[in-house]
Amino acid sequence: MTVERAHPVASQRHGTSYGARALTFRHPTVADTDEVHALARRSASPVTRAACRICCRDFARTSMVADRAGAVVGFLGGYRRPADPRTYVAWHLVALQEEAGVALALMAAMAGSVRRDGAEVFEAPAGPDDPAHAVLVRELARTYHAVPDTSTQALPSSVSPGDPTVLYRFALTGGPPDPRPPEPPTCRSHTSRC
Repeated sequence: MTVERAHPVASQRHGTSYGARALTFRHPTVADTDEVHALARRSASPVTRAACRICCRDFARTSMVADRAGAVVGFLGGYRRPADPRTYVAWHLVALQEEAGVALALMAAMAGSVRRDGAEVFEAPAGPDDPAHAVLVRELARTYHAVPDTSTQALPSSVSPGDPTVLYRFALTGGPPDPRPPEPPTCRSHTSRC
């Protein structure tokens, strides 16, 4: 049984190659905060509870959870750039290391959602402590027939030594057409639909 707490129209079900149980992708609600934060702790992700709450409350339309059998198994928190709303930034990706398939499917579902909502560019930072994130972004870019451009986002410093954080950026416009209908418009409250 799949639990759908909110945004039932936006939920998408997908079978996966790594298990018989299907994933459901949906936009989060504030009620998901504790479960998302618990997943972040289990995955050793540095995402704080406050960041989880902000994504689940204020950025719910540009964030997504992967749900399997009523449990959150992945989370992607992001936003549209205020100065360039056609650009989506995937900021927090949370999934257990052994669930790389969930992470990629979640990123693909989010990319499809923001593309249907008018986004043309997908961006994701990848730090030196998470090389798997860069691999996932490059894999996602391939589905859109793109090779990500890279730029240095943050240089090492005395406070944050090590390799620089790299920003990966690719166009969402080159991929195959999405056979699903566009999502209905959002009502004034971000937690309801028209």
